[in-house]
Amino acid sequence: MESLKLSGAEALIRWNHPEKGWISPEKLIGIAEKSLLIYKIGLYVFEEVCLQLSRWRNDGRESLRVAVNLSIKQFDNEALAQDLYSIVKKYNLKTSMIELEVTESNMMKNKDNVLKQLSNLNDLGFYLAIDDFGTGYSSLSLLKELPFHRIKIDRSFVMDINTDENNRIIVLTILAMGKNLNLNIIAEGVEDKEQFEFLKNNGCDDIQGFYFSKAVSIEEFESQVLKITTWNLN
Repeated sequence: MESLKLSGAEALIRWNHPEKGWISPEKLIGIAEKSLLIYKIGLYVFEEVCLQLSRWRNDGRESLRVAVNLSIKQFDNEALAQDLYSIVKKYNLKTSMIELEVTESNMMKNKDNVLKQLSNLNDLGFYLAIDDFGTGYSSLSLLKELPFHRIKIDRSFVMDINTDENNRIIVLTILAMGKNLNLNIIAEGVEDKEQFEFLKNNGCDDIQGFYFSKAVSIEEFESQVLKITTWNLN
């Protein structure tokens, strides 16, 4: 927020179905979880990200971090941390270049296993984030137990931040809590200048959303987004 520079990106998978066209990530992941293919798909996405990061590193962009979403179903496999670590080492990357996101609402379904797996990932140096924060039912005390580095404020609170006083209070509370816990805070779904100014003035560290760029292909990202050194938001 202070430098107005690109600090990272989020990778999302989309399926170009031969008959139904493009299938959104939300629908695709639901299908994958029900079909038990989610673990293999998750590793595929993760390896694609690592391959891309290795290419950017060779082009001098080693500081760029990419976020990858983890399905709660992937935590059922005890080899998760080691499998991800093996892929990172395959491409000679730093684990800190990968941000692993876990949706808050799913963490309580198998708390002990999730805590164990997250601890393993943290020990290996991965950057960990709670996605869609504020929408789940987890106890706030879990923030002391779980080794997260970042909180992602859910877009449902951000979208009405200009008109809904309750949402403003919730966002301010999350920002204050995150700062006191020494966590990085990123707001999702930022779409206009008023939202940006409110978050900037109240100490939000990073933001993502259509105010900067819609979701784009890797080709568009490289040809357009990566070439912007500093965002002009006037």
